[in-house]
Amino acid sequence: MFGMLSADSLKGTRASLAHRAPRPTKTLRYSPLVAHFLRARRYTSVNLVQSVRMRLTTAEERVKLVDAKHANMVERANQSCETCDKLAVEYEEMLQKVKREERLRNLQAQTAKRRLEVRRKEVLRTDPHEYANYLVQLHNMQMGVGQVGGVGQVGGQGI
Repeated sequence: MFGMLSADSLKGTRASLAHRAPRPTKTLRYSPLVAHFLRARRYTSVNLVQSVRMRLTTAEERVKLVDAKHANMVERANQSCETCDKLAVEYEEMLQKVKREERLRNLQAQTAKRRLEVRRKEVLRTDPHEYANYLVQLHNMQMGVGQVGGVGQVGGQGI
């Protein structure tokens, strides 16, 4: 008897669906259909069957709780599907944008390369010394020299 008592049972509430549903005692004699039939026909031998006391589980509250939980799960599943679809669409848009940018950068690189080839051919036709100066200038631009310090200086400090 004492082992069955808990804080929830004394309080009168159940913590979750895992606990057993309440089982009130009911007095049964006939099924509701048979009882209605006997009342409608007014039989004299109605009281031949003795009443039986049974403890029946009241499943209505539990069923409502389970249905509410299931509806909540279905709703959450639908929300997660919608979120997943939105993320997939967003991913596809970002992928297309990145591919467009990549194509644009490749195109820019190709045009810059063509311009450099044209410039190289022009410089080679005019004077090889000018071409050597041009290569040094390109190298310095790549290394970042000349932005802060002068010639022979890297980042404002002597070499």
